[in-house]
Amino acid sequence: MSPQEQIEQLQTNVTSLLHKYADLQQQVSVLIAANNAQHEELMKAHAEVVEMKKRYSDLQTAHVLTTDDIGKERAKRRITSLIARIDKAIFLLQADNNRQPVDTKQ
Repeated sequence: MSPQEQIEQLQTNVTSLLHKYADLQQQVSVLIAANNAQHEELMKAHAEVVEMKKRYSDLQTAHVLTTDDIGKERAKRRITSLIARIDKAIFLLQADNNRQPVDTKQ
């Protein structure tokens, strides 16, 4: 192979490498764009997961605070009973305070 042929072969190889390099740069750009899009989608999904966990926690709290109608009725009867007992205790204390001391020396 003559020096001229070697130079032409080298130029052909360099040109081929430059084309391959340009193609690879384009592929890298496409992959970076796809990666950025997936990263953005992942971040949105993560934000949704965080929001769903918060909503779930709120629902659990709401469920604990609210009971079914039977539970509400039991709680109402219990509170009514406690109020009646407190009223009776207050009445007895007032009656005891209003009573005159009895003279036991007789």
